[in-house]
Amino acid sequence: MDGAYAFEKPLGFHDRPPALMARMEALTARWLELFARYGYRRVSTPALEFQATIGRYARVAPAKMFPLFDAEGRLVVLRPDMTTPIARLAASTLRSTPLPLRLSYAEPVFRLPQAGEEGQAERWQVGVELIGVGPGAGDLEALVVAAEALIAAGVPAPAFVVGDAALVPLVFAALRLKEAERSALETALLRRDFAAFSAAAGRIGGDVGAALAALLGPLQPERADALGRSLRALTRASGDAAAVDVARAVEERLSALLDLLADAAALFPDVRWLADPAFVPDLEYYTGIVFEGYGQGAGAPLVRGGRYDHLLGRFGREAPATGFALDLERTLAIVEVPLPPRPRTAIRIQKGNRRQAFEEARRRVAAGETVELVEEREDGIGDAGGAIGATGEGGAGHRAGGARTGEGGAGDGR
Repeated sequence: MDGAYAFEKPLGFHDRPPALMARMEALTARWLELFARYGYRRVSTPALEFQATIGRYARVAPAKMFPLFDAEGRLVVLRPDMTTPIARLAASTLRSTPLPLRLSYAEPVFRLPQAGEEGQAERWQVGVELIGVGPGAGDLEALVVAAEALIAAGVPAPAFVVGDAALVPLVFAALRLKEAERSALETALLRRDFAAFSAAAGRIGGDVGAALAALLGPLQPERADALGRSLRALTRASGDAAAVDVARAVEERLSALLDLLADAAALFPDVRWLADPAFVPDLEYYTGIVFEGYGQGAGAPLVRGGRYDHLLGRFGREAPATGFALDLERTLAIVEVPLPPRPRTAIRIQKGNRRQAFEEARRRVAAGETVELVEEREDGIGDAGGAIGATGEGGAGHRAGGARTGEGGAGDGR
């Protein structure tokens, strides 16, 4: 490739050299083993999916997807998330497999950065989907496995923010907000612009504005009780029986959220757990508990997840479901992943002994050793200096099977 782009990469994509790949593989293996111990089995889905199904059901903005055409002229996209393809998998390939399904994955997802944005277009996610288990036990299992994953990675000071995707819409319905008011409030919450939300609530004013303001901040039992009482009073005063029922549903969900966090805190007392009733996820398929996990030094979530009870029904198999995805490289940015030393044996390839050298290499590899083949030219210069992660030689070397070998050091620590 000639010209200015010969050594460039498309916006949002980057190379992963050997040292980074070794750390990615090590942490991925650690997480997948953890998931396997909880009964999750690994699956894989195509990188390309039809836009008419995955692209639409993923609820990712079209401007953030990579559109392509297949050989038959049909519009396809690079998968923007993993949950939707796995929902398709569960409703098609695994349709006859009894529920519950516990599935894990380690795959890249693709979202197009917008002009002027900094970010990765390709992000490696490692996660699980629990299909066929409803709220309660299913939600707690997702939180438990997610917390275990952060702890297994060595994330410092892990913390989770947990909400309920249904709470804010239910509160808005109970308060019978106008469409313009709902839109302004929802936009502010999606952007995490709490000052804008407070300002919008202030413009509404009165008891309704006060009830909206009570959504902000960590949820404690006394705040949940106050919000419930406020909604009950407002809906009863309105005389709208449907609004009264919605207010009751809000109270029930607030209570369930607090009970869930109490269980999680009892199981993981060293993890910080915060209930946020104003948590609005950026994916529309969530129907219940939603959460994000953080760690000290992480400026963005390391793990995201939640409940999506209606997504599989769009593929023809009704089933409750929940799950989460860990951001692999974002996690690696704040944790150390020690790699076991891997000493290598240097095998010299000299004039006339090429076959013997490779026979010796095969013998040692079969015995579980790691080798490095080094060609020695007639000018006395070998290729070790240019090899990636080349090791130094130990001792004077020795002959074995006609190949002169020397024991190498730890090399690049792999």
